[in-house]
Amino acid sequence: MTKKAVSLALKAMLSLSTDDVDAFVEASWHTWAQGGEHLNASSLPVLAAAVREFLPATSTEAKQTQDDSGQLEDGHKRTGVVCDCGQIHVRRGDRIRHGPAVAEDTPVAPGQLGTIVRIGRGRETVTVKWDRCDETQEYIWPDPEGHTLLPASYNEVAEDLSNVQKHTKLSTAAAEEFLRHRGFVPPDSFTHGKYIEDSFRQPPKRWHRVRILPDSVLVQQWFDSIAPCQCNRSSCSGGIRWSSNANKHLGREGILLEIDESDGTVLVETYGPCSCQIWYPRLAVMPVYDPDLNDKPCHKVDDQVECKMEHGWEKGVVEEVFWNGKERTGRHPYGVKLHEGRQIQVPRESLIRRAA
Repeated sequence: MTKKAVSLALKAMLSLSTDDVDAFVEASWHTWAQGGEHLNASSLPVLAAAVREFLPATSTEAKQTQDDSGQLEDGHKRTGVVCDCGQIHVRRGDRIRHGPAVAEDTPVAPGQLGTIVRIGRGRETVTVKWDRCDETQEYIWPDPEGHTLLPASYNEVAEDLSNVQKHTKLSTAAAEEFLRHRGFVPPDSFTHGKYIEDSFRQPPKRWHRVRILPDSVLVQQWFDSIAPCQCNRSSCSGGIRWSSNANKHLGREGILLEIDESDGTVLVETYGPCSCQIWYPRLAVMPVYDPDLNDKPCHKVDDQVECKMEHGWEKGVVEEVFWNGKERTGRHPYGVKLHEGRQIQVPRESLIRRAA
């Protein structure tokens, strides 16, 4: 099959716009055809795997997806639904949709999307940053009836955002900023070829929280645009490549660990249902709101502290303070040397306290 024939066939099969199918085929053709001009029998499994997520589900498949969609890598169900273990879990970075019950003093409308940015002590409250609200809101947790907080998937996108993307070919991050500049009032018409992705984006910073964009087709194009690594190291895999693992983590949050300026890629460690380290194109991640950036450290170098370890609290001394508000020089807030000799990094304030 030729590239044109494949495009025509996929346009009739997939739940994507005509332009998105063309872009999808163009970005993936080299992989599918293995460098040739036509698909052969060995290419079909690769093509089938790539398009499976865009195929409309049959009634049986839809039911199975609905039944299994909450199961995540940690063995528990997604935020906001009753898990098989009987609990309603909550994870920082998970997406939330506002339910039908809205108080008169809140600017948040039903259906608005947001992110859980902080979990209260005892998991009895959550703090939510709604996508189009400058302030955070605190809510009682859980909300099993979904009157105020409903679980949302990592890949959900607001309808007006999807419309902007359709006309501008911008990412969700750039399209959201485009709408923000207009007071979230979409234009009556769009100018073809006017919209530049980088002009609407803020660069991510090392050691800060980021979100991997949910834009599957666009992120794959960015992957495919990065030239293979030309080094001769035996440990090198040839550079970053689009994969099912990269696709699975779209929409999730993590910490940006490394920035490679030579090829415009970044290393992200995800948090929540899994802790995975994955390289992405720089444009595939965006900075996110992080309330911790307003916090000053509770401890300073040479402070005597106790750190919560596997078998209880152990005494030590603070050797380094890596996080000071927006200034971050390390992966975790503190570096501590325990009195028994080990040097550790403390990932959260709740795991360190002043020594008695």
